[in-house]
Amino acid sequence: MCFFKPKLHQYSKKDLYTVTNHIIKTFGLVETKLRETKSKHIERTILISKPSEKRPFYTLTTLGMGASPMKNLPPSVRKEGFGRAELLICLPSTWDSKDRDEKSFWPIAYLRAFMQYPFNQRTWLGYEHTIQFGGKLPGTAFKGLLFDYPYHIEKTDYKVQLENGEYVWFYQMIPLYANEAVYKNEEDYRALKRLLEEKYGVVNPNRINVLSKLKPTYREE
Repeated sequence: MCFFKPKLHQYSKKDLYTVTNHIIKTFGLVETKLRETKSKHIERTILISKPSEKRPFYTLTTLGMGASPMKNLPPSVRKEGFGRAELLICLPSTWDSKDRDEKSFWPIAYLRAFMQYPFNQRTWLGYEHTIQFGGKLPGTAFKGLLFDYPYHIEKTDYKVQLENGEYVWFYQMIPLYANEAVYKNEEDYRALKRLLEEKYGVVNPNRINVLSKLKPTYREE
């Protein structure tokens, strides 16, 4: 019996240097590199940039997802230069990178999962996308994620160009309460974005529900 083994997509040496250097320049010096040896389609590495005076929080960035274009993008989206991505999440300076309890480890687990998600599901992730969960993220009341352009950086650093001319775009995962995700889908992204402030770019399990600023029907989490 013959089993098909999917091709493992990897950055070229030059592209790996380019993307890694962009991450260091944009998000800070890398303190830890977490590389997964067993993965399909892509290499899954997570770079952990330590807090600094400029960025006083941890930034966890994927490395490897953008080595392969995602599938089934609308032609108009692909024409605009999208299709490759890396993901990131920002965590408070009190986060323990060595703690493997799920309350601390879920950001790493979810980054790894969503690196693989587009290739397993033959779909794509991008700006303004939301994912809703049946349960809560460990240790929080959040039930969804928003994929947004990175907070706290210049717009010119949202992407980096590869040797072949294509771009890798960076998307930040922003945890949402259940009704925030519903509001974004029922209204639109811009309506939610007006309520989200840059400080919400750093995960805070105790942050206010931004819909508390609106009518009472939106106040329940």
